[in-house]
Amino acid sequence: MNNFEQYLVTLLQGHITSDGNNVEVRRQFSNSPTLPVITLDTSGGINTKYRYHDTSGSTEKIYYRREAHININIWCNTEQEREDITMQVMECFHKEHNNHYQYCTQYTDGQCASGGQCKAVSTHTSRTVKGKCPSPDEYGYSSISEYYGIVEGELIVEPPFTMDEPDRHPPLLRSVLSASCLYEECVRDYGESVEQFIIDDVNIPADFD
Repeated sequence: MNNFEQYLVTLLQGHITSDGNNVEVRRQFSNSPTLPVITLDTSGGINTKYRYHDTSGSTEKIYYRREAHININIWCNTEQEREDITMQVMECFHKEHNNHYQYCTQYTDGQCASGGQCKAVSTHTSRTVKGKCPSPDEYGYSSISEYYGIVEGELIVEPPFTMDEPDRHPPLLRSVLSASCLYEECVRDYGESVEQFIIDDVNIPADFD
C-alpha cells in the first residue's frame, strides 16, 4: 500500500457504520459482496514530483514527494445507506482535519502519550468541539496525516458523484469520492553522517580534499 492508501484505511476502517454494523473498507469489490461496503480504487496511480536530500540531522535521508489519486467507492443497497455513509466518510475527513482524538497517534484507550487521560475525552465545554484536542501544541497532538507524510493543505476530496448499476437485481447503488494528495516518503537513511576520519591519531575533516 502507498502512503495515501494507508492513510485512507486508517481514516475509515472501524469508523463507518450502517445499522449498527461496521462498514468494511476493502481494496477490491467482490463478485458476491456484503453490502454496504467501501472500496479504494488506486488505479489513478502515483506520480513522483521530485526527490530531495535532507542532511539537517545526524543522518542523511532521501525523500520523495509523490502525488496520489484514489477513488473512494461507496456501494449500497438503498439511497438512505448512500446518504448516511457518504456523510460519515466526509465527517471522518472533517474530524481528522480538526484534531479529533480518534485520529491522534498519541491516543490509546482513553490515554494520552503526554501523560494522563486524553483531555479531548475528559474535557468538553461550549467553547470546544466535542472530541477535539483542546491544545494540540501543549499535548503534542500528532495526526495520522502527519504520520503518513501527507503534505498540509494538499489533500483534496471532491464532491461525490454516482455510478449506479441499475441493470442489476436488485439495483446496485454506488457513489464515488475522488481524492488526491501530495505526500512525502522517506526511502533511504544513510546512517550517521561522517564528520571526520581519524588516521594514525590525526583528525582529517570529511570534506578534506
